[in-house]
Amino acid sequence: MVSTKVLSPLLAVLWAAFFNFIAFLVFETKVADTIAKTVRPEGITMTVIAAGLIASICWNILTWRLGIPSSSSHTLIGGFAGAAAAHAGLHAIKAER
Repeated sequence: MVSTKVLSPLLAVLWAAFFNFIAFLVFETKVADTIAKTVRPEGITMTVIAAGLIASICWNILTWRLGIPSSSSHTLIGGFAGAAAAHAGLHAIKAER
């Protein structure tokens, strides 16, 4: 929208903020609930959380520096899942069947 000059950068940010807020009010937010159901409690420690955050921050910085498009939220979930699997083994992640 900005590159085609349909919206100014300020107006594009305001639109994004407005519609993200409306989506928050209208749609159910179940991401945290899904994550809580996916990882077993013994796989969650402060070390695992710190490792997941550090891994996702490093990955985000790498992709930003290389100009690779990536999703920060997917990176965060992947960092947490990877840290939990490294800490407690693959059995710490529940398999949905």
